Amino acid sequence: MRLRELPADKHDTIRHVEYLDPRPCPNDRWFPGRILTAVKQKQNPEWDIRDVRVVELEVDRRPAREHFEVAMPAGTAIVDFDQPGHFFRTRRAEKVHVDDLPRIYEMTAKAATTPRMDTAIVPARSHRWIWWAGGIGLVVLGAATWRIVTLRRRQAG
Repeated sequence: MRLRELPADKHDTIRHVEYLDPRPCPNDRWFPGRILTAVKQKQNPEWDIRDVRVVELEVDRRPAREHFEVAMPAGTAIVDFDQPGHFFRTRRAEKVHVDDLPRIYEMTAKAATTPRMDTAIVPARSHRWIWWAGGIGLVVLGAATWRIVTLRRRQAG
């Protein structure tokens, strides 16, 4: 068991972290089976205690991509607790992947100065390619029709 007390940050937050139940893994590695975290604001007498337990661990097999996705309903509050005022609510239900975290941090920073911004974390897939393909198809069809008509006029005249 290890206990770490992290120094108070700029918001006077005190954190205690305890790593319990170390599990041996291949290649001389270990993984904590349980992590206890206690967080408190200096001016507040109450502690926020979080107990995270590992239920299943397979270190030699890479998890599937969808294991790193979280489904969030519309209206979910996205908050950067280290930056007061940096938050927004999602406008629609979304599936957010761990790869979206950099964009989420950018969006929380932008939300502090732009309250009426677009809050779609995962941009909607554009169907613009359909319009381009249809437009190109119409141009090709028009050119082919023009060519056929001009050839027939030459043959007739």
